[in-house]
Amino acid sequence: MTDFEAILKTLPEYKNLLIQHGERLFIQRDGEYEILTVRLAYKFHHLATMTHVVIPDDGVLKPDGSLMNTGRIIACDSYAPIKSR
Repeated sequence: MTDFEAILKTLPEYKNLLIQHGERLFIQRDGEYEILTVRLAYKFHHLATMTHVVIPDDGVLKPDGSLMNTGRIIACDSYAPIKSR
């Protein structure tokens, strides 16, 4: 189970999703969740937990909008899961 799935299971809406979709709720196909609602929630979760966005040749755009110049960056995938409350 991923951090995203664990967080989703703590929400009140999880029970409704489980009634609607049953055990298929977290099925993935081609690297994406099959159920549209879960797929969209995952994308929003990922966007909300991004620590920064890399701009090649310019640096790193931080969530507050400031640009940290780090020279030439080819690629970076930074992901920090949000803590459940």
